[in-house]
Amino acid sequence: MIERAVECPKRKQLRLPGHDYGEPGHAYSLTVCARRGASPFRHRTLAQEAVATLQSLEALSGVKVFAYCVMPDHVHLVCWAGDGADSIPSFIRRFKSFVSHAGRRLGHSGQLWQRSYYDHVIRRAEDLGEICTYVIENPVRRGMVQEVGEYPFAGMPNPDADRSGMDPAPTGWSEVGADLLIGPEGKGRAGMEPGPYGDDT
Repeated sequence: MIERAVECPKRKQLRLPGHDYGEPGHAYSLTVCARRGASPFRHRTLAQEAVATLQSLEALSGVKVFAYCVMPDHVHLVCWAGDGADSIPSFIRRFKSFVSHAGRRLGHSGQLWQRSYYDHVIRRAEDLGEICTYVIENPVRRGMVQEVGEYPFAGMPNPDADRSGMDPAPTGWSEVGADLLIGPEGKGRAGMEPGPYGDDT
């Protein structure tokens, strides 16, 4: 069972001054927060939609998702944008838009997301594997589950990728929550139409 919300960081400067977020070859640790006071992903179906959207967008955008964790009121991501991939801002705009669209379809009203998102540019000297592990262990630290594999909305889709060199070669999504990545009638999310971006992108 998904439990209570976790407070997101207080609003502060979101972007790294002077950094080109459209430049390929960078890995990022990202936190995307739901509207303040809301915990939309405590609803299992919407959490499933968020995970499925990430999988579809990885295929559509070329952005590699190394780790993800959908918490009740926010989403943690570790991503890498290589040559030819969408920029990270574009990837997050599409993710938020698709999930907002799914939320409305499921009966959620009002703004789903806080404006923008929080990021940390991962330096090559940092251990990307440790950052990914930290992300998927969030539910354990919060006391929501005892073991990482018990939480269906977290995983490391490219566990064998060469993270030290930011190798973009995918190896498939992990089996953590793998049964949740296919939509009704066995259809994926690649054909999902985005909703309006509004003021929560």
